[in-house]
Amino acid sequence: MSPAQVSDTSKKLDEGFEPWRNRDLGEFPYLILKDGNKKLRQSGIVRDVAVLTVVGIDRQGNRRILGVSVELKETELY
Repeated sequence: MSPAQVSDTSKKLDEGFEPWRNRDLGEFPYLILKDGNKKLRQSGIVRDVAVLTVVGIDRQGNRRILGVSVELKETELY
């Protein structure tokens, strides 16, 4: 993919995720926080990132992803 195609695709993804980011979450009596490490290619460089995912469990036992955060690992900041 060309850089322009990647940029266009990223913009479309951001637009598609905006309603999801701003949705009403409702009630979840149980929350699960999952953390992990992944590899991310950024500007041609592969970096380690920390990923935090928040999963809510509703009263019927259904699970829903409530949020995801991706950050550089502490060792990458220095």
